[in-house]
Amino acid sequence: MLITLYATSARRRWLLAVILLLTLAVVLFVADGDRGSIYGSRNALIEAQKRDGYVQVGSFGRPDWPAIVVSRETGQGGVSFTTADGQPHRYQGFAGPMKALEFRAGLGGGKRFTLVFHRVPKKDGGGY
Repeated sequence: MLITLYATSARRRWLLAVILLLTLAVVLFVADGDRGSIYGSRNALIEAQKRDGYVQVGSFGRPDWPAIVVSRETGQGGVSFTTADGQPHRYQGFAGPMKALEFRAGLGGGKRFTLVFHRVPKKDGGGY
């Protein structure tokens, strides 16, 4: 009602477009799994990854917390990614799924760092 009373029709259309775009961005952002996740500490991240069967196998840059996941690269038996300083890397020689998570410290405004994870097989031999 406040929008109707205050805004002109052009403003209403603009406001509606912004709301729709933000909604779409949130849906796409959340649908990526890790991307958009916020971690307050390394321990919180490690516990979350452990629940999904992943262990950390690499680190690029100096982690700083809290941090938000800004991108994710995945692969089977290896993973290729580019670090914050532009250096391409490839982790390989691991059986099963891998992922490289790029973080931005300070909930989006800080420096970037990358952590690499490998999914370990289930103990019962039933796969990943």
